[in-house]
Amino acid sequence: MKKFLSAFLLLVLMLTLSLKLKLFFGFAPDFVAALLITFGFIFSFYETAILGAFGLWILNWRPLPGRELLVLAGLMLLAYLGRYFMPFKRFVSLGAITLLGTLLLYAVALPGLFIAEFKWIALDAALATLFAFLILHTFRSLYGEI
Repeated sequence: MKKFLSAFLLLVLMLTLSLKLKLFFGFAPDFVAALLITFGFIFSFYETAILGAFGLWILNWRPLPGRELLVLAGLMLLAYLGRYFMPFKRFVSLGAITLLGTLLLYAVALPGLFIAEFKWIALDAALATLFAFLILHTFRSLYGEI
């Protein structure tokens, strides 16, 4: 229960930080996406679904989810299944899903910007991947092998 509560509080913190950065700077790194993908590697299916539903609900205030939120939900499911079916170590699978998933999110959400600003998008994807590694390592340090 402590692990789930700490993940929930971390998600609220990252959502708040992301929304404030977007408000002030017009852009925020995709740390929330990296966090939600990482939760797929750490938690059970139901815990991942609850955390993911909350995160996606906060990110989307429209009646129907946008394409990018459907991609993010699919990435979370892929991360959850990936810990069982991917032939790599968990951190390699997490890195691949986070890096490629962040690029896919931009390609789906902003296809015109994706090509024009690829170097910044690639930097954002790299930062999100490093953040995902940090979160996985932190949860492993605090709660043992996950």
